[in-house]
Amino acid sequence: MYFLCNFTNQNFYMPIDLQPLQSKLRGELLLDEVTRTLYATDASIYFEKPLAVAIPKDEDDIKDLIFFC
Repeated sequence: MYFLCNFTNQNFYMPIDLQPLQSKLRGELLLDEVTRTLYATDASIYFEKPLAVAIPKDEDDIKDLIFFC
């Protein structure tokens, strides 16, 4: 999977490997198109599709997500 980065108005694609995170989480890491589209907006005019949607199961999952970011 690739993530579009924009630093100083210069777009480039950066590879992101979510497999290590997915195997470490006890909760869910949803990668399907429907879920990502549902989480892409916050009832505003902005639409930014996430790479994945994480549903942590416990505090350790939250720590792992923060560390990954």
